[in-house]
Amino acid sequence: MSASRAVGLPTRCVSSAIDGVLPTVALFLMIKIDIVQLTFLEPEPGLFLIDVVLKRFFEQPWPFLRLPLTWMLLWSGLALVGYATVRSSLGKWMMGLTIRQSNGDIASAWRMLIRVFWSWLPALTLGLAYLWIVVSPQRRGWHDILSGTLVVRDERDPTPPQKRGPTRRFEPK
Repeated sequence: MSASRAVGLPTRCVSSAIDGVLPTVALFLMIKIDIVQLTFLEPEPGLFLIDVVLKRFFEQPWPFLRLPLTWMLLWSGLALVGYATVRSSLGKWMMGLTIRQSNGDIASAWRMLIRVFWSWLPALTLGLAYLWIVVSPQRRGWHDILSGTLVVRDERDPTPPQKRGPTRRFEPK
């Protein structure tokens, strides 16, 4: 698989932003209907909000970790649904991208599952694993390298569509 077909960081960032919309909306709705609670944001008299948040974070960090973990679980579930149906996440599908094995074959379900697991790595490394796409000659992040995958443009129909003339109205005879 040539690195020239691989997709770079700007395109992947846009597709990731699209992928992040649904989990964010779902998390917002879960907060609104009290499935996920933000008890750490309740004010205390005489303290600024940042003081309250820091105090509660060091006393009990779990409520703070619940939000990003819930978001990542929602994202992972949506990614797995996308990988199982269209072999791509929603954002990649909308941008005409697909995930392949490093050798160019269609990625198996097992590789997709491994890829979702390793996709948590950029969150744990503060984005360094994702920024590796800029450094890598094959434009692969650490999660791509560890899962043996590559993000490429989908080439179902590589020829550009022909320009069409004006459409004709259907006139019954």
